[in-house]
Amino acid sequence: MNWALKVRGVYSYSKNLTDDVALYDPETLVKWIFTNFELKRRDYKALEVELNGRIAGKFMLNVSYTWAQAKGTNPGNSCEWSTWTQLGGSFYELGAFGDHALVPEGDPAKEVIDALFGGLGGRGVGDEGWYGLLPYSMDHQIKILGTYMAPHGFNISAGIEYLSGYHWEKKGLAAAFGGHFTFPEGRGGRTTPAHMYVDLSIEKDVVLRRGFVVGLGLNAYNLLNSQRPISFVKEDTELFGQVWGRQLPRWFQFKAALRF
Repeated sequence: MNWALKVRGVYSYSKNLTDDVALYDPETLVKWIFTNFELKRRDYKALEVELNGRIAGKFMLNVSYTWAQAKGTNPGNSCEWSTWTQLGGSFYELGAFGDHALVPEGDPAKEVIDALFGGLGGRGVGDEGWYGLLPYSMDHQIKILGTYMAPHGFNISAGIEYLSGYHWEKKGLAAAFGGHFTFPEGRGGRTTPAHMYVDLSIEKDVVLRRGFVVGLGLNAYNLLNSQRPISFVKEDTELFGQVWGRQLPRWFQFKAALRF
């Protein structure tokens, strides 16, 4: 019996990312500049523990646990969906974040500007809920993979993956853009239910004449046919909170490959 234990810590961050920022101007009321915005940022930290072992030369086991926290004002992909079906809100270099200008008290346009751009964050205003747990942040994740080299050349693998749930949030309407870009409850404050996948794979090589080898296999995904919700309607409408997506149902894959 041979075992190997690995422990890793990960920390990364990006700060002062670029965006257009709205500023108060006494002459034009509001002006936009493209700059490094001190409130636009992302950070990631994780603790990973992995155990690998071989038992009696026939059974191999890989077990891992990850605690992670990914936070930021934007997820870092090319664009962020304001809802599941509508683009907008935050793009990699440019977006609605930072478009709420700080208009001084007493200015007659302050009420209008705050009503139009409130919730979008800005210099002197703060991030207004944009900084928080990102949609790919996973608090706890456990993976178990076992492979058994069975008699007659069969290889049987079983995988179990447990996920504590994805982070999501209510999206509020940004009046200036007519889209659900704001975070009235903060980003990532809600979590989908925990869910689990159980997969199975059986493979065998059949050796033919003249050096030909046929590889045959059967994969079964989501063997228990779990149908837990993995996403919900985000926008603050009458549909808020309804299930938007569930785990893929149980499905099978047959495969064959010819090697020579």
